[in-house]
Amino acid sequence: MLLLERIKTIGILKTLGAKNQVILKIFLLYIIQILIPSLIIGNSIGITLLVLLKKFHLIFLNKIQYFIDFVPIYINIQHIIIINLSLIFICFITILFPALFFIKKISPIKVIEFE
Repeated sequence: MLLLERIKTIGILKTLGAKNQVILKIFLLYIIQILIPSLIIGNSIGITLLVLLKKFHLIFLNKIQYFIDFVPIYINIQHIIIINLSLIFICFITILFPALFFIKKISPIKVIEFE
């Protein structure tokens, strides 16, 4: 969606002489600006909830069906870091290949004609 919304920008950048790699770097930096604050907010909310659940035992279990009274919480920072790095890698891969092919196909002449 980011690429489709910015077809005019890509055409103008190509008209000004920008190479495909430069345009791709611009979009990757834009994705970083969207992704990093979202990860920070999501991680802070998730870790806060985990700490609250671990400290105050907010979710109770039925003593008849289970052998414990509350849901045990185990927080492993390494797992959180691996999940975040995997998410960043997947986001970059899913935008990198379509962006490469999409940017190459855009002709500056066609973009200017439609304006």
